[in-house]
Amino acid sequence: EMSGLLDEYRRIEKALKTAKKTRVSFLNVDIVGSTKMKEGENRTVIAASFQAYEDLLRGIFARHQSWKQNWTPDGVLIAFLDSPSAVAAAQQVIGDLKVFNRDENRMKMPFRVRCGVHVGELPIFDDTKLESFSDPVIDVTMHLQKYAAHNGVLVSADVLAELHSREGFHPGSRAVDGFATYQWSPDGAPPITDPTPTPTDRKSTRLNSSHVA
Repeated sequence: EMSGLLDEYRRIEKALKTAKKTRVSFLNVDIVGSTKMKEGENRTVIAASFQAYEDLLRGIFARHQSWKQNWTPDGVLIAFLDSPSAVAAAQQVIGDLKVFNRDENRMKMPFRVRCGVHVGELPIFDDTKLESFSDPVIDVTMHLQKYAAHNGVLVSADVLAELHSREGFHPGSRAVDGFATYQWSPDGAPPITDPTPTPTDRKSTRLNSSHVA
């Protein structure tokens, strides 16, 4: 029986290795301090503000021709077929939040986000659902997001190499999973990052499909 399982494992492993791979850029966007934002707020105000935020992001992702999306209560993982689109979407999210917080957010605290972008080749297809898909490229993307500054975008060197313009990017303060990093913020100055998260602060890198909206 064990021999049969090993044969099956090897067959699957071989199939994955020979499967057609697609170069995909992943953007992970997470709201900073979403739990604290909701403290003392009316439920209707919370629901309206978070729905307006989601609508803002969905519009931006559509304009930048996103390929796949996986939403969780506080964040979203987006797949793009090129790095410039992924980074431009992240930059527009941050740029549009200023007006959004002034005109549409009905809560006292502003929406702030951290964005991570990484790129790689992986066996993903048109019918692959992100919520059930796991790959090291996605893990790195989510780790980059954790180390990004508030209202900043942290990208790997692989992503930076594929951009048409590197204006506003500065070397990051650390490598993430072995990748050199570069940080962007709206004012162009090197942003201040949070202290290093402890292992207990880190969320699982595998998205939970039960949280997908």
